[in-house]
Order: sequence, then C-alpha cells, then structure tokens
Amino acid sequence: MPDAGVRLERLVLATPDAPALRRRLAALGLWGCVTVADGPLLLRAELRTPGGPVVLES
Repeated sequence: MPDAGVRLERLVLATPDAPALRRRLAALGLWGCVTVADGPLLLRAELRTPGGPVVLES
C-alpha cells in the first residue's frame, strides 16, 4: 500500500481508573505510546494528514 502521508501524532485513552490502565499498558510494554487520562471513557486519535490535522474521537 502506498504511503498516504497520514501519521498518528497522539493516541489518548481516558478512563475513570487511569492508574489501573497505566499499569496494564506498562505490563504490555506499551507505556509511553499512549496518553492515559482520568475522566469518562474516551478514545481519541490525533492524526497529521496532507490536508491538515484530523481528530477522531469516540
């Protein structure tokens, strides 16, 4: 597949139990790859595209 010039700049996960999620991610070796925040459940991907920044959120 050709490079479309889209890059993942940041992946954010929010959860009411952020410390537990941080521990689980660290156990999987994923600490530092994902930003974990306290709050209501959230998944947000921040992308850099040729047309400018794009945010996908659920």
